Amino acid sequence: MYGELTDKETVGRLEYTLENQQQDQFEILLYKKNKTPLWLLLQVAPIRNERDLVVLFLLTFRDITALKQPIDSEDTKGGLSKFAKLARSVTRSRQFSAHLPTLKDPTKQSNLAHVPYNVAFKNKTSEDVSLLVVDSIVDVIFFIDIVLNFHTTFVGPGGEVVSDPKVIRMNYLKSWFIIDLLSCLPYDVFNAFDRDEDGIGSLFSALKVVRLLRLGRVVRKLDRYLEYGAAMLILLLCFYMLVAHWLACIWYSIGRSDADNGIQYSWLWKLANVTQSPYSYIWSNDTGPELVNGPSRKSMYVTALYFTMTCMTSVGFGNVAAETDNEKVFTICMMIIAGAVSKHVPLPRQNFYQIK
Repeated sequence: MYGELTDKETVGRLEYTLENQQQDQFEILLYKKNKTPLWLLLQVAPIRNERDLVVLFLLTFRDITALKQPIDSEDTKGGLSKFAKLARSVTRSRQFSAHLPTLKDPTKQSNLAHVPYNVAFKNKTSEDVSLLVVDSIVDVIFFIDIVLNFHTTFVGPGGEVVSDPKVIRMNYLKSWFIIDLLSCLPYDVFNAFDRDEDGIGSLFSALKVVRLLRLGRVVRKLDRYLEYGAAMLILLLCFYMLVAHWLACIWYSIGRSDADNGIQYSWLWKLANVTQSPYSYIWSNDTGPELVNGPSRKSMYVTALYFTMTCMTSVGFGNVAAETDNEKVFTICMMIIAGAVSKHVPLPRQNFYQIK
């Protein structure tokens, strides 16, 4: 419904677009029945029949209230500190709101790929200074995100914009604060200076998996794209590859564990013999036998990814197979996961061809 703050010029443009059967989009302030203001992105698209006549209009409404500056009362303004006012003025900026998710999303998506790899292959960031710098930048971005979230307004359950600083902080503390805090800790910095793979560095590597909990935020943001058949197909294919990557990291970890336990018929030990890069043991009075040499890290990852992809798309080709009990149990679980994932891929593909 229109209200006192609804822009009359925008209403006139909307009427002109409908009368002239044109396509356009507007940002308009409307009101709910309870007189709560609501900013909407309104997209108007005429639908034509085979005779090129407009038979109806498709109007798409998208809530953009969170990107707009809410109307504050004098009491709320007076209760803010100088830092809170500065933080809120930054987060209310449309350009900042538009570019901050663009900055954060690639960092989250990169974590989904390299965190499982680093944990499984015990990859030290100190071996590559550029990776250490990139991971440190990601940590800083996540920390800034935490600070700003304490002063960023949100849309309440009734559709109203909540701008009370105490309510904002309590809401964030009860929702994503713990996960965000664990995600921004500099695990790579701690791990880079610890040479003992079985010591505290190994614990820090395992804790990096907590960053994957931010996947929930990414999934929620992808909902807006699922209404488009082509976009949904591409997203599901990317998710399919991501699942294969995760399973490949687990598959390598199982092979490495079996090899460390002296099982010489595991897939990793067979790969070492085929590539003529056999494993060997060195003995130490402190740690006992330690497995050294073996195939290159690239060869092990490519082989693991090849195995998971063949199992997810078919029944495999037999050149890489599960031999030990641990490998067989994992392969069974992987086939179940692959069946659940593959079930949802044909659906968007059918919708994609229907749209075309």
